[in-house]
Amino acid sequence: GSSTILRIFMQPLRPSIQSKATERFETAPGEQAQVNWGRLQDLNRQVRHWLDTVANQRLHGTTFRVPDGAGD
Repeated sequence: GSSTILRIFMQPLRPSIQSKATERFETAPGEQAQVNWGRLQDLNRQVRHWLDTVANQRLHGTTFRVPDGAGD
């Protein structure tokens, strides 16, 4: 009674596992972005931070500088 005999006996009884096929393709650097959709709340927080700090920066009408919020 070795484990090899047991494996040989059980092999036909075991269901066959078929893996899903994965289609791969390559793109040039900079043409594609990767996003981790695992935690949507984190992604939303990162997008809001980016919008507040980069995308929606407003310049002062006469000084053409970003106001620092202290009366500029």
